[in-house]
Amino acid sequence: YYYRYATKIRPNDARMWCAMGQCYEHEHLAMDNEAIRCYRRAVEYNDREGIALHKLAKLHGKLGHKDAAAHFFSRNLERLEQENNAEGPEAVEALAYLGTHSKDTGNLAEAEQYFTRLLDFGGPAKEDAKALLREIRSVLQQQTTAVAADPAGMVSPGAMTASPG
Repeated sequence: YYYRYATKIRPNDARMWCAMGQCYEHEHLAMDNEAIRCYRRAVEYNDREGIALHKLAKLHGKLGHKDAAAHFFSRNLERLEQENNAEGPEAVEALAYLGTHSKDTGNLAEAEQYFTRLLDFGGPAKEDAKALLREIRSVLQQQTTAVAADPAGMVSPGAMTASPG
């Protein structure tokens, strides 16, 4: 109630929209679509704390909106880089999601770039990135071999995409 009132008396304040979004996001309400609307408003009103982009990325990912999640993870990563703060858990999460999304959509070169950046971080993210890079490089090697074996360029279109999973 109080946050709803706060958004009415300060409709251009991104902090109020983030607070309202967090209320909607709470496990007892689980009103994710309403939370998304609030976080979009926060972005619209220049969320200086950077909460809204990360929340939008996570909510869209939770709801299975993969392209939208990738869009907001990318925007959040850009924001973190502009602030010289692309070394924390938000950056790791964004790089991992963007790498996986790129791989799943067949953009292996882009996925390789994201996973290579994850090698600079420690912990499980680094180990996951190593495994995914090996997989990507194996697929790229197979593609190169297939093209070399068929110099006329008659490689089937399905041979040029990564297998999901």
